[in-house]
Amino acid sequence: MNLSKNYFNNLIKQNEEKQRSHAFSSNWDNLKSNRDQIKLKKDDPNYGIPINKLTLKRGLDAHNHISNEILELIQVIRENGEIDEDGLAYIKFGRLFEIYNTISNKVVGLLLRARKNGLVDFKGEMLFQRRDDLVVIKVLKENNINSN
Repeated sequence: MNLSKNYFNNLIKQNEEKQRSHAFSSNWDNLKSNRDQIKLKKDDPNYGIPINKLTLKRGLDAHNHISNEILELIQVIRENGEIDEDGLAYIKFGRLFEIYNTISNKVVGLLLRARKNGLVDFKGEMLFQRRDDLVVIKVLKENNINSN
């Protein structure tokens, strides 16, 4: 009986330590000196990497899923768009929205992510159905993306 009591007391102590170093915990020890000890510098190799391995795996899985959706979107642009004088595929947003919305309702978000990664380009900050139907979306890196 005494062994299990010590075991659980040890678990409680470990949890309390963990909670004191967790910024979103109500038990966080927010003394400046403690904050400086746990705060990572941007050049630290662990900066921005989750401590929990399952969280890291979920993040990597989500990244891979979105990347595959972007590649699929670019393939749809290639197959349904036109080719300009530079050999790059392009399509008008209205047409792409009609085609791709049956595949996924995230077409605008995927386009924004693809533009952020330098894969496509279009005018404006955000695209809206009907208002931006004539906006041209152009694939920028035709040769660097694998075709199926």
